[in-house]
Amino acid sequence: MKTFDKQKGVALILALFFLLILSVLGLSLITNTQMEQAASNSYSETVRATYAAQAGIERFRTYLLYDYKWDPQSWGNGLLYVPKGTAGALPGTGIGETDHDYFDLSNGGAISAPGEVPYDVLDTVPESENPSLFPEITDPTYMPPAGYQIMLRNIGSPGAFSFNEICVISIGYTGTRKNLFMDYAKGVNILENCFNGEDISIWNNIIFGEETTNSGGGNVSAHGNIHVLGVGISDPDDVSYVTKADVYNCYDDGSCGGQGELTAAGLNIYLNGPQAARETLGAKLRVRNGTVDLTTGNAWVGPGGSAPFEGAFVCEDCGNFGYEGSSRDKVNALEYAGYDIPAELFSLVRLPRVEDPYEDPVSGIVYPNYSTYLLGNDATADPGILGLKLATALGSNNTTTFDSGLAGQIWTAKNTIFSQNADSGTSASQKQLDPVDEADPLFSPILGSGKTFAIVASDSTEGVFVVYKEVAPFTQGGVDYRRQVHGMVFAAAGADMNAVSLNVDLDGSDLDGNGDYSNTLPVNESNELIRKVINSLWLASQKVCGPLSACYTHADAERTEFHDTLNWDALSDGTKTGKLKTTGHILNGYGVIQVTDIASLDDVTYNGRFTLFMDDSDGAGAAGDIGFADEIVSVPAYTKSSTWYAFPCQINMGILARNQITQGPSPHSHRVGSFYAGEITDVSKQLRILGAMVTADWNFAAGGNPDFHQAMEISRCLPPYMIGGEVIPLLKSVGFVER
Repeated sequence: MKTFDKQKGVALILALFFLLILSVLGLSLITNTQMEQAASNSYSETVRATYAAQAGIERFRTYLLYDYKWDPQSWGNGLLYVPKGTAGALPGTGIGETDHDYFDLSNGGAISAPGEVPYDVLDTVPESENPSLFPEITDPTYMPPAGYQIMLRNIGSPGAFSFNEICVISIGYTGTRKNLFMDYAKGVNILENCFNGEDISIWNNIIFGEETTNSGGGNVSAHGNIHVLGVGISDPDDVSYVTKADVYNCYDDGSCGGQGELTAAGLNIYLNGPQAARETLGAKLRVRNGTVDLTTGNAWVGPGGSAPFEGAFVCEDCGNFGYEGSSRDKVNALEYAGYDIPAELFSLVRLPRVEDPYEDPVSGIVYPNYSTYLLGNDATADPGILGLKLATALGSNNTTTFDSGLAGQIWTAKNTIFSQNADSGTSASQKQLDPVDEADPLFSPILGSGKTFAIVASDSTEGVFVVYKEVAPFTQGGVDYRRQVHGMVFAAAGADMNAVSLNVDLDGSDLDGNGDYSNTLPVNESNELIRKVINSLWLASQKVCGPLSACYTHADAERTEFHDTLNWDALSDGTKTGKLKTTGHILNGYGVIQVTDIASLDDVTYNGRFTLFMDDSDGAGAAGDIGFADEIVSVPAYTKSSTWYAFPCQINMGILARNQITQGPSPHSHRVGSFYAGEITDVSKQLRILGAMVTADWNFAAGGNPDFHQAMEISRCLPPYMIGGEVIPLLKSVGFVER
């Protein structure tokens, strides 16, 4: 019995021991559960943060596309254009920005050197629930908001964004919450997606051909993008693009190993300095259908030892994967692939025709063809953009030559010009131009004031003329139409501006009561009127007085001088109040000017932004040709107040020919502009061309050695109302990283 007495309490000890083990196990289980719960919560929040970061990239991607389409400097200026009404965006108040809002990415006006700029507008988590503040929300059912913040990393030079390359860093995170065990849970993840942007529109090329491009017997040297669709090729083995000479990814015809600046061609004076000194052009070769033939002569794309092309995207379903014989070995590119434009965008990459139906993006009105959009639709009384009609006035069966004789033709045809453009004899769509009962065409109405009127002025002896019309904003059929300015000033080579005396007709009004609706101005008033019109055209071309903004009205004292931003040293005798220089023909313009054909555009220096439209009066006939005989160049590049004024963004002449452009016959001459031919472009001799050329078909005459240079920003700086001018952005993801 004593033995049993000594074992008293063992059961209690064992019970306590087992209870301790169970407690440890329970505590371990609870701790493990808590850790798993915390890990689960953390993982869940991280996943949500990842999705938030991805949402940020996707949202920003749409903004990048929008900005690339509408901002003339794309991603290179520290501003991001976004649609009107975008939450958090600043209203567009600058010139040319009134159709868009924008975000300012410039970090207070200066891009930071590392190239990473916080984009706080896209911080979508309220400050009260920002993870950095750790709010104590203990409700286990509470789901904190997820958001993101965007940063940008440029791939350009330090301190500035690249025009077409950018990396988007999206920091996704969630607000903080507490679980049942009072543990904090939040999620953070960082994603980086890099993009390459490109305008794949028809105008972002030095050569765009709808059908085929064949250099014939000529050694064609091209600098820039080449894009050939090969429409109409039935056999994929047929050649679509053939050349006998080199195509370069720089402006220099040499090795392009160093500075490939535009000097050897003598065209560098028209581009601004940074553009003319580009080392590479980012050029690509694209052939949609048919093969590339480089087997004849010493032809290369990106010649060996020079800057390689960025890419060669050639038909994979064509013979020998798109290359004739050994042609593939003569293409030096960083990337080789099949035609890379997605199907949803390819339908937009086509050669538009003047005769095609056209929908006005502003009014939504569908016009039977592009011509009636430019000139007005008589049948439906839809104004279009009320371009300046001269074709009928100058004779629908005659061709126009830009020389001293044109001034006389203009004055003889003035009544028809008013009938077509201004007075009650024209269609309902043109009746916005009612005659103005003003006594002095120099000061009342003030050009550029937004009034509605038209002027014809001419001195046939000196070969000088002015044709100008301005339409105030108006509403018709429930549609709001913007202010329009169209016109030109022409002075023939050798004109004596000290002797010019203009006959002036203002909207068909009999200003001096002489019965012929004309008024003769003395020399000083004639030159004053010329300066006044040139100022208005120039301001319109810079969008100060253009259709995208409120009109600029200058004081009386300033009207009589060439405007401050004009290159008046190149235009006049060296003083702001001087007379026009006339070494060669001088042409100033803005808007759209329609003629039937131009037999010869010869030895012209031009200023402003305008489109010469070769077509008949109703857009239905066969007219529409232009021939070039000699130099056609813009005013040389210059700076005013640290701003470049240069081709193509501030100065650009467009040639819009329904049918044919003939470049020749003078050798070694220059052409600077934007050239469109609905049928064929015929190029001969040793021409040097700067700008862009769009056509259905090409003919490079045997023995000619034309040298083509693309103005790389031209597709964003086309002259007003040039056909096919819509930017088509292609955004490619070139790198994705989860940090």
